[in-house]
Amino acid sequence: MASKYIGVERKSSSAATFQEALEAPGSQSVVVDTRTPKEFKEGHVLDAISIALMSDYQRHIIGKTYKQESKEAAISKGWEMFSPIIQEYLSKFNEYKDKKIFVYCWRGGMRSRIVVNILNMNGFDAVQITGGYKCYMNEIVWKGLDDFAKCYPPKFIVLFGNTGTRKTEILHRLDNQGLPVIDLEGLAGHRSSVYGGVDLEPKSQKMFSILLYHKLVSLKDSKYIFIEGEAHKVGDIHVPLFILEKINNEVKVLVNATMETRIEHLKREYLKTDDSVRQLHDATDTVSRFAGKKNAEMLHKMLDEKDFDGFTEWLLVNYYDTRYRFNKKGHAYSFEVESDEIVDCCEKLTAFYKDIDSGAVEVLLGKENVEYATKNGKEVDVKGT
Repeated sequence: MASKYIGVERKSSSAATFQEALEAPGSQSVVVDTRTPKEFKEGHVLDAISIALMSDYQRHIIGKTYKQESKEAAISKGWEMFSPIIQEYLSKFNEYKDKKIFVYCWRGGMRSRIVVNILNMNGFDAVQITGGYKCYMNEIVWKGLDDFAKCYPPKFIVLFGNTGTRKTEILHRLDNQGLPVIDLEGLAGHRSSVYGGVDLEPKSQKMFSILLYHKLVSLKDSKYIFIEGEAHKVGDIHVPLFILEKINNEVKVLVNATMETRIEHLKREYLKTDDSVRQLHDATDTVSRFAGKKNAEMLHKMLDEKDFDGFTEWLLVNYYDTRYRFNKKGHAYSFEVESDEIVDCCEKLTAFYKDIDSGAVEVLLGKENVEYATKNGKEVDVKGT
């Protein structure tokens, strides 16, 4: 170990709060996560950069040393591993030399303190974030979501519709137009169905919560937000109860599409990589619990024979649509659109949004909302056709 770094883990370092870090101009600062890649993947500060002080394996060894021997032995083991690569590690920060570097670890302890002190000894402008990731989750994310559960003023415009009616694509198009949108499936890394994980990298519950919290913050001054109607879980991710209540009790829009449109859309969505068919086979094993062994064997055969049209249509007619009709029984809608012509569909939804956002029309909220009418009592075409 280079002698000049002896004892840096014990020296105090300049500090800042997470609020200060998050409010710092992005062009002049960067937030760095020094935890292991595994910890980072499970959850990290929004837009943080991972520059891990140690690997997952190294952390395991140091933790084992701490438990079996002592704290001092663990620190010694850590320096034994880190000393030979200090300069290599520092080089990872070179592109941030002209920025303020906010550094955090699990709870604002030794890892981030070591990094901050070494950086400052080498001409960087670094500060340690007080409380670390644990503080960020408790005081910002979880507290923030709890506060929003008590009061989140924007109303949801909720897109409902059968599987394959291009609801997520609609959300992306509206988002690109600058309209307020929350894509729960995008935040979760899952399409919210048995086949929903094909070709996607699912997020952890913590990372989903982080992304959702910051999205809610960014849209809190909107009057209305587009969102897709989801159940209580998206893949393995639990959706907060207050989000579900808003989905079930605010403005509902029904999205329809022909069977041909739905099949073509789903083929594009679920056959993107060379590994897609294998993943579809794996998911079909799960479907056998609902569809029966013989039907599952038939679906496997369709995949083997590349009969993707037949495979998709059978699932839509016999699995997805029947479950959807049951789950959405009793819903009524304020607006209805067809997504076969996606541009026209988005134009109608944009016009609908502008009407209610401007106050030109009012919508009836609640599970049985059936139409919207102008304030002056004139009729409005609620079908959007």
